[in-house]
Amino acid sequence: MTIYVRNLLMGIVLLALIALVACSSAPSGADNTKSRSITSDSQQRFKPEELCGALNDVSLIGGRWKEGATGFGCSTNEMPIGPRDSSTSVTSAVWYEVRGDSPLVADTIVLGGDVRVPETEAAVRQKMVELSSKLLVKLQMQLDDSLRKAIEENRVAERRVGSYVIRYASENVGKVREDRLTIQRIS
Repeated sequence: MTIYVRNLLMGIVLLALIALVACSSAPSGADNTKSRSITSDSQQRFKPEELCGALNDVSLIGGRWKEGATGFGCSTNEMPIGPRDSSTSVTSAVWYEVRGDSPLVADTIVLGGDVRVPETEAAVRQKMVELSSKLLVKLQMQLDDSLRKAIEENRVAERRVGSYVIRYASENVGKVREDRLTIQRIS
């Protein structure tokens, strides 16, 4: 998967997370569930520049929101995780990306992990849990146990929150296992 596509997916996840938090409301007194809901599509406007820098404080430094070949977006540097492969000198990494079709609104956020060194698999998933939790807190949400366990156990997970879908999935692409937490607005 190219860095651009990976960054696009990362951006989608982040945007969706921010959208979920910004547009959520507390459950009514009659509703005892702990879920949050999206209130109105007209309220779903997010500042992409803020999303791009949402994980700066945990060393995933975001670039600026700009137009590219397939829309608008930004991405972070890769954060190396674990030891390098001695035969190729590559390392596993985590990264973050925000994407959108408009210069004013992001609609997809992706937090990704690339396992390039098999011995780092657990460390990459643990870092993704940690970063997901920090990101969701900034979006005024919580990382629920089912999503946390899906990442830790590398199981597919999906849930809908209002106009957004939050997904975790993993796939092998060549010698790399790509883990993705994606938050995306449903059209």
